Parts: sequence; structure tokens; C-alpha cells
Amino acid sequence: MEYIQVKAMRPACTQPVNTHAGMRYDSTGPLSKPMYAAPGNTQDNFYIYRLNRGETMTIQYDLNVEKAGTFQTGTTTVECMYAPEFRAHTQSRKINIRQQ
Repeated sequence: MEYIQVKAMRPACTQPVNTHAGMRYDSTGPLSKPMYAAPGNTQDNFYIYRLNRGETMTIQYDLNVEKAGTFQTGTTTVECMYAPEFRAHTQSRKINIRQQ
């Protein structure tokens, strides 16, 4: 697939540590792939040029937590930008954040 957009909705009470848009690299292997990251108010958008069949990519980023509690995570959508019929979604989950 080419021109892939990953939309990751953040849980409530979280903010990204890195708030600047720009090129980043996944750090999962010796052949790390570049991606463009664009954090927003409620979601983080990642743009990947190409993923070959069978290839995997892990996107990791740090978040600051504002307060403790039980929150609902958002869904993540992966979509080919110019062929939106190729799309996948994750489920939403509950997370518990405890104060230490």
C-alpha cells in the first residue's frame, strides 16, 4: 500500500509530549521507515509513504497524563489515502490511570 494515513485518537486527559509536526522514524528494526507525524487536539495523524505486503510497522509515542481515573481510549484507523476501500479500525478500550 502507498500513501497510508494512521489516525490515532487519544484517551481523555492525555497530551502528546512532542507537539511539533515533522518527519519521524519508527524504531522497531534495522530498516526503520520514515513517517510524517502531525499531532492534533484530540488525535495524532501519521503519514507513511509505503508498506509492502507482509511488512509491519510499530508507531510509538509518549503522552503526558493530566490526572488519574478511568478513561476510554479512542479508535485508530489505518487507511490508504487514495483508495479508502482499504481501511482497518481498532477497538476502543478502557484504561485505568493511577496516581503514584
